[in-house]
Amino acid sequence: MTAKHMALVLGRQGIIGRNLIHYVEGKDTQQVKWQVKAISRRAPDFETQAEFQSIDLLNPDAIAKQQDWLKDVTHIFYAAYQEHKTSADLSKYNVGMLRNIVEAVEKVASGFRHITFIQGGKAYGAHFGLYKTPAKETDPRHFPPNFYYDQEDYLRGAAQGKP
Repeated sequence: MTAKHMALVLGRQGIIGRNLIHYVEGKDTQQVKWQVKAISRRAPDFETQAEFQSIDLLNPDAIAKQQDWLKDVTHIFYAAYQEHKTSADLSKYNVGMLRNIVEAVEKVASGFRHITFIQGGKAYGAHFGLYKTPAKETDPRHFPPNFYYDQEDYLRGAAQGKP
């Protein structure tokens, strides 16, 4: 029997998101069949078989209106990002987008089982200048605030008590 996975890629227009779509689209095997849905602010500017929606991730009501479209999601690949001038706003808006989509998918997608949260060099302090290389996820956190830490903390809390 072939398992069916539905990937939801967020941040589809970025370098990571677009490459994730192409990667997942090519991962079908006899055991696993992948389909891809993607969300971003702009329409696709590249060829893809992915289903696309433009949804404001900061608006829980807008996401809720797409519950039928989200109900078959099994995997989230989260690469969405919104630039802001202050660290406080970076955290507020980027954590908000992540929280809104995760909570919406959890409500309607009974098969949802995995999220891949993609971070960049800022998670290691690259935006402050030189940093230890190779950087590792187990390294101590650098001076806060850092929206990546806030997103990670949200996900760890949301995952407590879940398989």
